[in-house]
Amino acid sequence: MSRHIIDRDELLRIINEHLESLPVCRNLHISGIDVDPTRQHGGNWITTGLRRSGDDHDQNACSDEIRQFMADLQARYDIPT
Repeated sequence: MSRHIIDRDELLRIINEHLESLPVCRNLHISGIDVDPTRQHGGNWITTGLRRSGDDHDQNACSDEIRQFMADLQARYDIPT
């Protein structure tokens, strides 16, 4: 499957909307998307910065919850370089 090019802001919106939809992730937000020329996770991008809001967040549980979602995004999308 070939990857589609997606704007960084659009990709960030997709990720953060998904986080907000999951109770265990609702107070965690990704701050940015950067280019990853090594394609360490498949796509040519990585997430940067994690903002926490409120007192109710569990980063480990959230990571477990979104692992497959992020892998699917890495398989489908690249960002402009």
